[in-house]
Parts: sequence; structure tokens; C-alpha cells
Amino acid sequence: PIQGPLHGTLEMSPTGAFTYLPDAGFSGVDVFTYTVNDGTGHSCIATVHISVGGNTAPVADVIGTVTTTHDVSVTVSPLAGALSNAYDPDGDGLTASVIVALHGTVTMTAEGGFTYTPAPGYVGTDAFIFQADDGRSASCPVMVNVQVVNSLPDSISNKTFSVQSGEKLYVPQCEGVLDSLVDADGDIAAAELLGEPGHGTLVVFNSDGSFVYTPDAGFAGQDRFTVRSTDGFAFSNVATITINVENALPVAQNDSYDVLYVNAQRGLSTACNNSGLADIDMDMLAGSRLVIPAFSGLLSNDSDDDYERLTVQILTQPAHSQSWQWASDGSFVYVPADGFVGTDVFTYQIFDGVTTSEPAIVTIQVKEDAPVARNDSYVVAMNDTLAVSALSGVLGNDYDLNGDYVTAGIVGDVPDGLQFNEDGTFAFTPGEIGTVTFHYVLSDGTLTSNDGVVTIQVVAEAVRTAPNAAPETYSLSHDGILSVSGGYNGVLANDSSFNNCPITAVLVTGPQHGTLVLAANGGFSYRPTSGYAGTDSFIYKADDGLYESSPVTVAIDVLNQATAAAADEYSIYANSKLWVSAFDGVLANDTDSEGDAVTATLIGTGPSHALSFQFNSDGSFVYQPAVNFHADDTFSYTVSDGASQRTANVTIHVTQTAPVARDDSYHTAAGGHLTVLAANGVLVNDSDADGDLLTAEIVDGPLSSQGTVTLVPAGGFVFQPAAGFTTATFTYRTFDGIEYSDPATVTITADVQAPVNISDRQYAVLHDRPLMVPVSQGLLAGVTAPDGKTLSVQVI
Repeated sequence: PIQGPLHGTLEMSPTGAFTYLPDAGFSGVDVFTYTVNDGTGHSCIATVHISVGGNTAPVADVIGTVTTTHDVSVTVSPLAGALSNAYDPDGDGLTASVIVALHGTVTMTAEGGFTYTPAPGYVGTDAFIFQADDGRSASCPVMVNVQVVNSLPDSISNKTFSVQSGEKLYVPQCEGVLDSLVDADGDIAAAELLGEPGHGTLVVFNSDGSFVYTPDAGFAGQDRFTVRSTDGFAFSNVATITINVENALPVAQNDSYDVLYVNAQRGLSTACNNSGLADIDMDMLAGSRLVIPAFSGLLSNDSDDDYERLTVQILTQPAHSQSWQWASDGSFVYVPADGFVGTDVFTYQIFDGVTTSEPAIVTIQVKEDAPVARNDSYVVAMNDTLAVSALSGVLGNDYDLNGDYVTAGIVGDVPDGLQFNEDGTFAFTPGEIGTVTFHYVLSDGTLTSNDGVVTIQVVAEAVRTAPNAAPETYSLSHDGILSVSGGYNGVLANDSSFNNCPITAVLVTGPQHGTLVLAANGGFSYRPTSGYAGTDSFIYKADDGLYESSPVTVAIDVLNQATAAAADEYSIYANSKLWVSAFDGVLANDTDSEGDAVTATLIGTGPSHALSFQFNSDGSFVYQPAVNFHADDTFSYTVSDGASQRTANVTIHVTQTAPVARDDSYHTAAGGHLTVLAANGVLVNDSDADGDLLTAEIVDGPLSSQGTVTLVPAGGFVFQPAAGFTTATFTYRTFDGIEYSDPATVTITADVQAPVNISDRQYAVLHDRPLMVPVSQGLLAGVTAPDGKTLSVQVI
């Protein structure tokens, strides 16, 4: 040594430990000098003063405040531990021990390193007390302050959602009110509802931020409610959730219809073979009455983008109606005023329960049609005269849709022996056996009919025959009413009788699938059984008062255009829930050309891979796949209009995307441990397209020569370096509950610095006793090389 101890002997170790034995009986101060070298030429010289005297109690001083997150243990190494600011005047080796901890537990090593664990759920200031001991006496108690902290939950942002009026809003967790499910401490965030919406109801509000909202009936506009999040210890800011309840204006289109004008005349009277007068009701009202059912009515060409139920509101009445009735479903009955021919109009608007459309104009053209003449045939015996009264005359089977008074006139050649009157009566005296014909036309004073042909068979002897009835076919839509007027529309219209004698309809057998009222003039009313579609029939005879025809069948086709059912597809992430409203449900793309109301019925029990499934008749449904299931799931349903049904399939694509882990890098001082909280952990730059909650797990740890790593699932970790470490790496992967990511690499680099200068030291020893200074109290105690290099001590 340049200046070794003068009053004793010294044994020095490169580790800084040394043994000094004072000379016998010496007391006082002895000194020696030494140097610390890091092997690269960096060194410092310092002096050691050794006080040789009686034993003195060690001195322990406070250390810095220790900080940790609630429910997380913190470990402090001996270098920064309880004895880092303690010393023994005699140079004796010291040990540390805990006296008491208030709100947690402390495990302390003899070298002063310790691990503090806060009590579960505790947040705030804590403290514990320790002492330093040199083996013969202890220091005064020293308090170590501990701050147990909790980071505020992540702030949540104001959000806006939209829903159609009258529909439910389903918001899943991945789109819900919470921006993050985990806060900086790794705590699970929970949503709390503070203020209810003012114009609707939160049917469901879950702590994961998902919710189901139903607006009040008829409401359209903005609704709001307020929320915040909590981690169980503190609350976030208050956020406002805005819901735009939208309602598209319905659109009413203009309509046009045609109808015949009305004449006050409703029937014609004729006589037949002196049998008296009979009234043949032509029921011209049926031709001049505009009857529009709902499926082809005012709403048939109107629309509403919200698919809400529409109703009609009449704004102005028609000016030229004799009678006028309307219903909110768009059906109406219009009868023009007597004698009116031209254009009549009325206006209406439609209402969707929230708003009304712009007005639409309905135009009704009241038209006049020419009368129609039908052919006639008669039989007369030679040497007789055929006298035809009005009842059996040529007008008996003719008609004028407007109900105008008509007259008949001969056109072309007039056969010998014929006397013809404008009311259709005539007399004919034959001159020979054979066939005689002549033509006539009708006039309503404005228009002229087609030619009617009258055929007279002249026979040796006339024999009266029974009427001839011919079959007919009618049709109507299911669940409707078929009203057929008498005369030219009824079942007798294509029947005939001897010399045009009046005939009546007599029911033989009624229909099997409906109810029937048959009038004597051949008109009838038929209503099919509810929901029936197919062919029905009834049987009648024609009766002229003397004879009946053979029975004849009238067929009625009850029509139904089946609803077209189309396949559907939906998509959802694994481990989430799919809410489908009626607006987007399975019926949204199904159509019924007749405008029938349709309902959906589930076939079987539903999807085979569902954890839960609810299906409604309006086509809405809620589906939750089985845990971790990710593939296609299917179910089938039928759509029915009440008369027929069709089947369609629904496919739900349950998707799952593997998470993505990205490399990370961190720095720490050489030789110092690294603690990384979840807020800055390895998951911060990782992602999952499905929005799943991610956890982290080690794949390969660092080499033993680099150090050790403890990784928590939330992404935070603690790295304890090995001696001399410069760079350490470990790999990890993320897990979303179903799939793992590819491994990512974490690199930890030590920041290299020059050695720290050492300082003079003082030790004390009782006289006549050896001073043995261990490594922990030696010349390297408290001396660090930030770059992690190994230090050694040399006496100079």
C-alpha cells in the first residue's frame, strides 16, 4: 500500500471485503488507501478511516418512498433496501429486520432487500418499521413509507348511435360505451349508468358497455343518457351517449282509376208470352261503382324506408261523388254522381305513426261506355205469328254499363212479315219454313252499340224446350269477397231460354270451402273460408217457370300468390351476441305480391351451435354462439301469408381472427431491475380485429445469463437482470380466448455508463478486536457500475 494501516494489519479481497486487526492496545484512528477498478481502466482512489474504540450502535436512516399498484407486490433489492442508508460506526456487519407493517405484509432479507404486498383492495399510504443490527446492538427504528396507488379508469368518450323509430337498438360490447375494457393497472373496467334516456327505455344495460335501447312509441329525434366507468376504486369522467332516433318520411304516390258514369235507370221491363211483367235487375251500380280493395288501394304504390305501418288520412273529398267511403288501409268505394262524366279528384296523405307524407292526388276518370247488343234467337210455327213482348224482346239480354235508357233500331234489310219497335218488341209472320235473320243496334242517345243479330227459326210445329245453362268460372284472392251482379255479369249471362223467356237461377248444391248467397237474377256473393286457397264450386239450374235446365257447375278459383322467401346471411364475432331487429330480420327480403301480412316460424330448434337463441314471428332474433365456436351456423324458417308458406335458410358466419403481437423494446440502467406496468406493457401495441380481450404469456424466457422475467397476463412484467447483463430478450404470445398470436420478441437493453466515483469510508472497531468487513459493508458497498461491469478493489 502507498499508505497502509499504521496501527494494525490488513487483509484485502478484490470484492471490497477486508479484515483489519488493530495492534494490541491501540485505540484511535488508523487509515489506508485503495482503488476501485472496473477492468477497463476506470478507477478511483479512496481512503479508509478506521476508528478503533468501543462498540457503537449502528445507524439506520430513511430510504425513499416505495410505490406500487394496488393488489401488486413490489420487490426492492438490497442495494436500494432498508440498509442502503445504514452503517455501523464500528464497521460491524449489519442485518435488517421488520418490526411492524400496517396495511400489508413485508418479507425482508438480512441484507435489507424486501418484498411488500399491500392488503387486498387497499389504496392509500402505508408504512412499515425496521431496525439495523450489528449483532450486539440495534439502531433506532426507521419508518419506510409506501404509496399504494390506483390509476384512474381510462376516460370514456361521448358516442352517438342511430336507430329507426319503432325499432330496437342493439349495441354489442365491441361497439358499446366503453373505449377500453382494461385500465392502466390491468383492472377490468365496468360501465355504470348515471342518467336514464328521456324518450326511450334501456331494456338492457350491461357492465361491459353493451346495451339495448327502445325509443318511445312515435318518438323521433335525439335521446341521451349518461355513463361512466369504474375499476372498483375510482370513477372515470362522465360521458354522454346520444341516440338519433330517425324516421324517414313516408312517400305517397299519385293514383288514377276509371269508372263508368251512373244513370238513374237501373232496370228494364219486358213481357213474355202474356205471363205478366217481371223486373230484370241489371244492377248497373256494379259497373258504375269503383270498389278498390286494400291490396290495390291508395297504399299499394306508397313507400316508407322505415317499413313502418302506414295509414291513410284524407285531406280533400271528391267533388262529384254520389257516395264515398274510405278506410285507413287505403281501400275505398266511390260512386259518381248521377249523370256526371269527367274527372273527379281527392287528395290524401299517409302517416307512419310519427310523420306524414306530402299530399298525393287521386284522379278518377268517370267514363261513358256504348251499350252492348247481344244476339237473340226465336222459334215460330208456320201459320203462327211470333209476338215478342218487351220482357222477351231483343233488349232483354242487352245492357248499357252506364244504365242509360236505350232504344233499338233495325239496320240493313227488313224481312217480310216483320214489325219492329224501338223498345225491342216485335211481331213476325213467317211466309215459309226456314231461317230468317235481321240486324239491329242500340242507342243511348250519345253512343251506338255493336250489331245484334236476331235469328228466327220457322218450323212446321214449335215445341217449347227447357232453358240451356252453361258453366262459368270466377276468381278472387284468398280471404276476399266475390260480389257478382246479376244480368250481364251473373251466372245467367251465358244461359238461354225458349224465345228469350225470362229465367231465374236456382241453387242445387252450395260450395264446400266458403259461403254463398245466390240471387234469382244470377248475381251472387261468395266468401271463401279464412286462409283457404284453391278451387271451390257450386251447382245451379236455370228455370223459366215451366222448365229447368240441367244442373251446371260454377267454378271459383280462390287465388293466392305465395310469398317469396329468400335466404339470409349474417356475420358475428365469436363469443359475442347478434341482435337482429325486425327491420333487418329474416322477413326483410321476403315479399308477398298481394301485400298480405306475413309471419315467420322457426323450423326445429334453431342453430345447432347456439349457446342461446330467440326467434320471433316478425323475423327478428337474438343469437349467441357456443363458447369459442367459430364457423358457419344455420337454421331454417317458414314464411306464411296465412294461405301458403315457403321455406328459407339462414346462415350465420361466426368469425374469429387471430390476435397480432408486435415486438417491443425497453431500456434500463445497467444492473437495475425493470418494472413495467400494464399501461406500458407488451400488449399496448398489440391488436385483435374482433375486439377480444387479450392476455399475454411467455413463450421463451431470457437466458439465465441475461436475467429472469415475470410476465402478468395484462402485459406488465418485472425483469431482474443477471450480473453483467447488457441485452436480454424473451418471446411472448397473446391469447384472445380462442386463438394465439404468432410470438413477438421483447428486447431489454442496459444503458452503459462510466463507473461511479467512490468516496472515503469510515469504519470503527473496538480495540483489540479484529474488524471484519463483509462484502455488503465493504469497500464496494453502495458503489455501482451502471453499465453492469464487475468491480474489484485493490489496495494501493
